[in-house]
Amino acid sequence: MENIRKISRREFELLESEAAYSRSTGSMCEAGGFVLMCGDQFGCFRAVGWCEKNGVYPASNPSAWCPATYALSEVGAVFVAHGGDDVSGAYAWTPVVVGK
Repeated sequence: MENIRKISRREFELLESEAAYSRSTGSMCEAGGFVLMCGDQFGCFRAVGWCEKNGVYPASNPSAWCPATYALSEVGAVFVAHGGDDVSGAYAWTPVVVGK
């Protein structure tokens, strides 16, 4: 069974806000793809890249990203890279659900 991670509504809003800004500037994203974001110790997120989608999943190989990198689609689907380490990258993209 697939792992699912849960984030708070506030975390989702921060991700969504940063993704919307990144899409509005047109600097990293094409229509239909995922904005890739990393968080810091203060709870802020920063867009670090973009990737196309593969079905509903990010098409980017998770090993290209550090664990805890988030991917947010235009329709609000969220995935997080998990497993692995900062040197070898993550093992997989895991779906994220938003709590209350």
